[in-house]
Amino acid sequence: MPEPKKQSTIKLPPVQLERLRQIADKLGVKSLSDAVGYLIRKEIDAGLIAATIPGIDVRRTDGGVTIRLEGCEAVAMKTDEAAKLVSDLRARVDGSEPRLMAYAFVDHQAPDLGLSLIRVRRKGNGVNVRVRACETNLAPTIVRDLADLIEKTAAL
Repeated sequence: MPEPKKQSTIKLPPVQLERLRQIADKLGVKSLSDAVGYLIRKEIDAGLIAATIPGIDVRRTDGGVTIRLEGCEAVAMKTDEAAKLVSDLRARVDGSEPRLMAYAFVDHQAPDLGLSLIRVRRKGNGVNVRVRACETNLAPTIVRDLADLIEKTAAL
């Protein structure tokens, strides 16, 4: 199984860092990562960059979609399965703090036996997504983007 990608560090001049903090404060988001995600989403919506996610491939098939994490085999899903995955992804990042904590508790208690081809669980401030034997940890903004990408690709 490929190693999950590690987070990286971006060095910013202090003035730019303060501006990014101001953006995060005005948006009411919890982290600088969320603020960056918001700015990326704006550029996707404006058409400057494509609505793809590096390392995650989502493609339309007859009757559904395939999802593949970099270095792994794709998993085919029917449209109704894709709709459930979209719902599961959004449930892990949207909602009240007590609701998110409840998902984190349940996800932590339920062991991953590898019986399902795709597994979504709350992990820290983000979400862990496993497709077959590969997994990746995603920030909430990327989870929302992934849900949108699956929904659009599957034409839900």
